[in-house]
Amino acid sequence: MPQMHRPGWCALPSEVRAFASEHEDLRGFSGGEPFDHESMQHLQQQAEQRLRHERAQWARLRARHQHDKATAAWLDRYGEETELR
Repeated sequence: MPQMHRPGWCALPSEVRAFASEHEDLRGFSGGEPFDHESMQHLQQQAEQRLRHERAQWARLRARHQHDKATAAWLDRYGEETELR
């Protein structure tokens, strides 16, 4: 489900909305079609690095907003739905 159609989207802090928007934009981006084994490995490494970065960013946001019940719950649901958790 696109993030702007998720319940509670409009009430989220701007940094959380920006993170989710960027994450959604990057989820479908594969980096292109590899033309050989080496380029396939490179794209795979980039995707793994990006996922580690996004998981760390999600965890920082979750920690920062842990006392805001609505934002924390939204981040928890989003983390589960997008496998960031």
